[in-house]
Amino acid sequence: MFSAKTPVFKMDEVYIEKHKSSTKNTQEYFNEIFTDYILKENQVDSLDSLTFIPAGRSFFANLQSNVFSFLSGDIPIDYFLTEFGSDYELVRKLYDHRKNIHKQQNEKIDELISQIIVGNYVYEKGKDWIYTSNNRRVNLSNSSSGQQEALPMTLILAILPFLSSTRLFIIEEPEAHLFPTSQKHIVNLISLIFNITDKRHKFFITTHSPYILTAFNNLIQAGNTIKSLRNKSVDNRLWEKLTKIVAENQMLDINDIGAYTIKDGRIENLINADNSLIDTNIIDDVSNEFSKDFEELLEIEIGE
Repeated sequence: MFSAKTPVFKMDEVYIEKHKSSTKNTQEYFNEIFTDYILKENQVDSLDSLTFIPAGRSFFANLQSNVFSFLSGDIPIDYFLTEFGSDYELVRKLYDHRKNIHKQQNEKIDELISQIIVGNYVYEKGKDWIYTSNNRRVNLSNSSSGQQEALPMTLILAILPFLSSTRLFIIEEPEAHLFPTSQKHIVNLISLIFNITDKRHKFFITTHSPYILTAFNNLIQAGNTIKSLRNKSVDNRLWEKLTKIVAENQMLDINDIGAYTIKDGRIENLINADNSLIDTNIIDDVSNEFSKDFEELLEIEIGE
């Protein structure tokens, strides 16, 4: 999780039960449930706007021009999925105007999105298209599951942070259906946006991917390294070598990071205070388990 600690609160079960079947829009929920209930009870000092990016976001890939009709209909679907669909519909329409939203970093954001979805995104006549390197046009509904999962998430990340003063982004499984290299670029994109928006937003990420953790560790290590170089008189070539591996605006400060795992019903902190990195034991344990099985299979084959 990025940035300062996010307040944790819970709502009275009776209150939730009373409102769970409501069809109120976001503003009504915010005014009544959050503002009137939580802030009135002094359970938190302040509350950021929240954007939840759920797993299963590929659901909207097949709707495309029908997203608005679907959202405005009477079909009962998950509240947070509906809110995500509304955000997705908004950023699709704004995407062509992104050069007026984040002028300085537009090319780098576009480059990272292209690396993630392995193509260039174009919104035409209410439909989503991905242009491949050989200029072949593929409709999002016919693209891979990884592209369908990644595109709505990347569009929201490319637009909403630049339209908000402070916002909490909860991202569920950013790695869904993506190759490891694309997972790396997702982490680079999140880190870039976190830094260039002056760290005013928070990002809460859930993942099962060791590649995501490793990618974050690389950016944290780059941040550790640049701190070390600043305290020394070093050759400029070292700076150039460092920033060639990791762009400075994607480097992360360990003080902005929190990492946790749930093991045997308990929450464990994964930040290693000795090396200022995410503890890789959680990654190594999985690798060791696979290696152990592989070694035992080899022993059986050679008759040991």
